[in-house]
Amino acid sequence: MTDSTRREAQSAEPLVADHRTDMSSPVHHLGHGPTAYHGMSEITKAGVGDVVPVSGAAGGVGSPAGRIAECRGARRCSAVRAARRRSTT
Repeated sequence: MTDSTRREAQSAEPLVADHRTDMSSPVHHLGHGPTAYHGMSEITKAGVGDVVPVSGAAGGVGSPAGRIAECRGARRCSAVRAARRRSTT
């Protein structure tokens, strides 16, 4: 029985993406709004009478998604950890 599998050893460096970029350009931050809008208007179709839960860790997409849902007539239900809620009241 012969092994016909071809094996090569190569450096993985050309296969690894370099994500170190200068984030000072506004272009790097424009993806959040369209993503949030698509999620609220096309996927969930949030509207009047709906309740949209937004976690405390919603981040760059979740925060505008909650605001877009409010603009469409939905209620936003924000969630925080119980320990944090007690300390802020």
